[in-house]
Amino acid sequence: TYRFVEHEGVAIGAINPWMGEGMVPSWLPYFGAADIGAVRDAAAAGGTILHDVNEVPGGEFIFTARDPAGAVVGFVGPKGAGR
Repeated sequence: TYRFVEHEGVAIGAINPWMGEGMVPSWLPYFGAADIGAVRDAAAAGGTILHDVNEVPGGEFIFTARDPAGAVVGFVGPKGAGR
């Protein structure tokens, strides 16, 4: 079960206690995006998409990517118009 972190009633993060076999504790920062599809397209142009866009509880969408230097990051937000 995710544990959501809130500040003044606004969700600002979440913690997933699940760890699969062979996983080590780590952090994966997610950044908010106004248009998840546009950010995904930009990330794919210079990086590698690791887990493509999928819907999460609450109606927003997420994806994770690796930048050219090897850092992994996630993004969360709504789908933009026409996507």
